[in-house]
Amino acid sequence: MASGYEQLDQSLDNLSKLFWTATIDPTHYTALANKTSELAAQISLLKQWKTTAQYLRGLKNFADIPSLHYNISKFLEFLYVENDLNKPYQKLQTLNPSELIFVAITFTPTELSRLGKIKLNLLIKRLPKFLQEEDLPFRWAFDEAIRNAIKNQPHSEFKTSSSPSSLKATSNLNSIQF
Repeated sequence: MASGYEQLDQSLDNLSKLFWTATIDPTHYTALANKTSELAAQISLLKQWKTTAQYLRGLKNFADIPSLHYNISKFLEFLYVENDLNKPYQKLQTLNPSELIFVAITFTPTELSRLGKIKLNLLIKRLPKFLQEEDLPFRWAFDEAIRNAIKNQPHSEFKTSSSPSSLKATSNLNSIQF
């Protein structure tokens, strides 16, 4: 029996051949291009997520995550300090605390800002299911090193902002029961 990779590879080869032989109305090419762009975005995100999940499974100590405090601090700053550059990314605030932590470990703020609309929407839509199905260490997001990285944020505006979205977002991470 063929592996998952072999099955996908063969299916994509067949699809590629079909593009050249199928009779398609020229007006449908834009829709097909959009679907292939979304597929490429899914592959890219899944590769990053699988790499992060594999990394987390191999860690003996979460304190060994390079620049954990810095990465979480910069992620929270990017996500919750309102400005025009990160406005589209405030949709990430709908993710639960474990999902937000996974995003903070997987992406730098610069990488997040370059995701684009397709990947951002896919991230919000697909990450919860990915994390449910991934075999991550039990209660990985509640590890002491991660809790300390969240608790020790120098950004007081995350805790005192009167903005409803900031209050909701802050409570999202602070809702983690330690």
